Amino acid sequence: TEGTSVWCMSDIFEELHQFSEEFHGGFGLISQGGIEKPTFHAMRMLAEVGDVRRDVEAVGDGSVEAAAFEGDAQTQVLLFRQSMRHQEGAPKEAVAVRVELDQPPKSVTLQRIDEAHCNPLGLWEAMGRPADMTRRALSDLRERSAMIDETPACAWADGMLTFEASLGVNDVYFLRIDR
Repeated sequence: TEGTSVWCMSDIFEELHQFSEEFHGGFGLISQGGIEKPTFHAMRMLAEVGDVRRDVEAVGDGSVEAAAFEGDAQTQVLLFRQSMRHQEGAPKEAVAVRVELDQPPKSVTLQRIDEAHCNPLGLWEAMGRPADMTRRALSDLRERSAMIDETPACAWADGMLTFEASLGVNDVYFLRIDR
């Protein structure tokens, strides 16, 4: 693990040369300038799920998948729409999630990875794909592409929490329900 973690976790790839561009197609979880990529955030989401798997009902057209987990004081729902094929311009898929709860939740938080959230590549491309970035530009890009907590619109009635979303291709939504 110690010998290959830099090679696998970051875009620093010593076998060829040091790439000048921040995003050069490397497969690391973190860019060479320390910017967390969407896969980094997705792995962090998975690391934070509870120990017990729960049943969850996700109703959509079939390409959005859902998994639910239970922890000591929290239930988490992970929604994802994965495609290994490039599907630029594919329409978003609407999905409704229903989670049975004994009482209204204390709070509900949403974290997401999509075109507008945790997308440093899109922000970098909007900057003109600079080959050399200043520390300030790296810091700004890191801050603008960081994972944020949002308060989503949901409803609780008759022991059921309902949440609706529309996921694009390769989007990931992480719903945290504090009981």
